[in-house]
Amino acid sequence: MTHDDAEKFLEEGKRLYGLGKYQEALESYDKALAIDPKFAPAWYGKGGVLRRLGQLAEAAAAYRTYVSLEPKDAGAFNLLGCALFELRRYRQALTAYEAASVLARDNPLYHHNCAVSLHRIGKTNAAKERLERALRIDGNFAEARDALEHPKAGHPVWWWEWWFGQSRGRRAVGFFLALLLALYLVMPLFQEGAKLPGLMSTLAWNPGKGYQHYLAPVAAILLLLVLPSVLKLGPHGVELSPVAPKEEPKLAPLERREMAASSEKMPDKP
Repeated sequence: MTHDDAEKFLEEGKRLYGLGKYQEALESYDKALAIDPKFAPAWYGKGGVLRRLGQLAEAAAAYRTYVSLEPKDAGAFNLLGCALFELRRYRQALTAYEAASVLARDNPLYHHNCAVSLHRIGKTNAAKERLERALRIDGNFAEARDALEHPKAGHPVWWWEWWFGQSRGRRAVGFFLALLLALYLVMPLFQEGAKLPGLMSTLAWNPGKGYQHYLAPVAAILLLLVLPSVLKLGPHGVELSPVAPKEEPKLAPLERREMAASSEKMPDKP
């Protein structure tokens, strides 16, 4: 098959994407790439389809391949950042958004998305500077303006982010609590009065009892693990009280300014 055949599969993939037939579109893009593995537009389209299918890691990989072939495409770096952000890989998303903002310095969208990622990793001052920069470029950028008005608006922190996120100390405590929880859950599997080896004998007592015997320590450990979510702890988990009669905005990255109006359209290359 020739490159013209790859072009035909690419166009067919775009058509199927527009019809919402994402799996069939993915097959068309794969056929195009089977003919020409370095056919950049097919990698771009494949990334969009995979995001629609919820296969975010694969979408990020497709976008990475695309930007390796088209390293000056700011919009593609932005989409790569969005896929990584949805995977909660905030530092990697920031790297992608930074690349987009370097390639298109006057696009406030990319500075806004850098701010979002900076906010999620706790660098609130740097996030504020980015939002201000976005507003200097476009004073009507509502998302950036709202984010500055509510700098701590965001999602309540998930318990696993609190315990197993950036802090090594909390991560160590989190692993200890998880180990302790697992230990109590397997205690009923031992014979009553069994002598446990090493650390197990230090942390547990009365092996071989029924599960009801361990309800209190298990409940206490579970409470400790989910407490950060209950209390909404964390640098990006405490929401401000509303200062206006409207819902506080959720700080989230934007693929494009007109995203809400054209969410079902195939993302065009910039």
